[in-house]
Amino acid sequence: MKRLEKAAKTGRKSRSRIVVRRVEHIIKKYNPSSILLYMPMAHEPDIRELFRRLSRRCKIYVPFMEGESFKVVQYRLPLRKNALA
Repeated sequence: MKRLEKAAKTGRKSRSRIVVRRVEHIIKKYNPSSILLYMPMAHEPDIRELFRRLSRRCKIYVPFMEGESFKVVQYRLPLRKNALA
């Protein structure tokens, strides 16, 4: 895992941009009203830029892990907890 994370850091930005462009092209082609995306880990392409671009056009959902399974929840900002939460 450490080797994978180290390899992921080198050139991650440029590879992430390529992935974001390709995914964005596919999304524009089909023009969905909602989409399921993932929150990237350190060794995965960083697609958070895509979240900002798509948030105005469609509803974004992300997987939320519950035990051994997951449920789909709507992505909402801010991601930080406030003093009341």
